[in-house]
Amino acid sequence: MREHVETYAHLGPVRTFVHDLHVRWTEEQERRRRYIGPGQADVELPFHVPAAPPVVWDYLTSPGKRMRYQPDTDRVDQQNPRGRRGPGTTNHCAHGHQVIVEEILDWRPFTYYTIRFAVMDVPLEETVELAPVLEGTNVTLRTRGPRGKRARQAWESMQEQYAAFMGRVFARLATVVREDGAAQAGSSQTGQ
Repeated sequence: MREHVETYAHLGPVRTFVHDLHVRWTEEQERRRRYIGPGQADVELPFHVPAAPPVVWDYLTSPGKRMRYQPDTDRVDQQNPRGRRGPGTTNHCAHGHQVIVEEILDWRPFTYYTIRFAVMDVPLEETVELAPVLEGTNVTLRTRGPRGKRARQAWESMQEQYAAFMGRVFARLATVVREDGAAQAGSSQTGQ
């Protein structure tokens, strides 16, 4: 980014900053991908959310919205070292006395993101992929656990519990999205 000054007759000089979008696009294309594809995960969980991918993306990645549908979440604090959400962003999810730290590894808005986090000291990596369908968005979670023997055994013992928890999360998310959509539809009808 470089500083630039534009001068306007009615305003005078206006200081701005300019990004070289060619350089930024090249960086984006060369950035390492972290994507867990079909058949590459230990656990693959499909869900449906009745809204378009950009809406679902916003609910999944906005800290304030996560508390509305994620059970037992007291707070989500987000740190964006690059100034906006993307690779390097961390979320600190407070669940009572437990805090889960998620780090965003890959970020392809409205398509997928990949995060790294630990549950009960078991390190996990997960790709959350969104696919548009006629009635909303299909979301697929692909979670891969550790390779070390002890951590692997712990992960295998908690997979069913994790799947059940995520089922509750996405059931609640679908309900919240429906309620918010109905409220918006109602307010737009009364405003006409």
